[in-house]
Amino acid sequence: MPDFAYRMAAPDGATVEGAMSAADEVALAAQVRALGGVLISCKVRRVVRSGVRVDRRELITFTQHLHTTVQAGIPVLSAIRGYAKQAEDPDLGRALSDLANQVEAGQSLSEAMATFPRIFPPLYVNMTAAGEASGKLDAILERLAAYLEWRDEMARDLKQATVYPVVVISMVLGLIVFLLSFVLPRFIGIFDGATMELPLATRVLMAVGTLFGANWPWLAGATLLLALGFWLLRRHPRGAVWLHQRQIALPLFGKAIRYISLSQMTYSLGLLVNAGVNITQALALSRGAVTNLFLAERMTQVGERINAGESLTQAFSHSGQFPPLALQMIAVGEESGQLPESLDRVTQYLRREVQHGLKVAMKALEPAITLFLGVMVGGIALTIFYTLYKMIMAIGGTGH
Repeated sequence: MPDFAYRMAAPDGATVEGAMSAADEVALAAQVRALGGVLISCKVRRVVRSGVRVDRRELITFTQHLHTTVQAGIPVLSAIRGYAKQAEDPDLGRALSDLANQVEAGQSLSEAMATFPRIFPPLYVNMTAAGEASGKLDAILERLAAYLEWRDEMARDLKQATVYPVVVISMVLGLIVFLLSFVLPRFIGIFDGATMELPLATRVLMAVGTLFGANWPWLAGATLLLALGFWLLRRHPRGAVWLHQRQIALPLFGKAIRYISLSQMTYSLGLLVNAGVNITQALALSRGAVTNLFLAERMTQVGERINAGESLTQAFSHSGQFPPLALQMIAVGEESGQLPESLDRVTQYLRREVQHGLKVAMKALEPAITLFLGVMVGGIALTIFYTLYKMIMAIGGTGH
């Protein structure tokens, strides 16, 4: 999602400037309304100082280093400069040196980090600001490191839930197309010369083989056009939202994908609320941590409902995305004043559900693919060999 620089009218009438990630201007306006403001103007924000994209593991390592050194009483400036010298990525090293220069010039750590949005996302910056304001920067950095580790694990789960079935199914379909386009046409000439009446299955197979064999360049072109159309759809903001809506409706894997995104929300929200960030701002920031754009839009609506006076449980319930047990946990947390702890329990519950769901999906998918592949490939092979056998028998009978 792009980063926007915006100006809004705050509830007290003051004009406030800020930056926020959103799918488009409409989504940004909705997020601003969730904060109680009215959007005045906005524009896509360009990276101020660095276009460096940092690997997740590199950011985790840096955050752990910063936590350890700050906890040991080493000044932040020295900690940043020390890591900049030993960073494996030279671009990151230069960016951190620039960050240290800004801190040395008088900016706060969070303000300096905000000038590197491709390295430090808004949630990271706001958590750091909360740590600076409360004087508990080392504790906040520890939570951030744990959060980034958790995000890395969830990213692997999400990859497993989305990439694996696509790759396997694509390979199966590719094998079938290869058989129909290049293997089967070799037998069509033999079958065409047969004087006997061919079985129905063979005639159907020959028609399909002729279609693929004679028109494979057009079929390949159509496949490329479909791939291009899919890529363009993903690039369009509304198209990406539609695709992500379809993603969570997938059989077997859709529920796991939805729970992964919901757990991203609950983990981030609990982290921010525990750091002292108010609930409306925490929701707006947590929305940026949700990778599924359709669910991110639903979370914007949650913020609007809370701003209108609903409780978090009611707003989550209206979204129609959270399981009943998760809603009960959140309700207990709101009533007892232990919302961060309840959100953490919800995250762990969703995490267990994701792991269980992926195991069930894999167990169901693997035999289904094996069966499908066996039926298709075995069916094609059996039809070819049965027809050859009938032709040989017919020739043998004619010879006698």
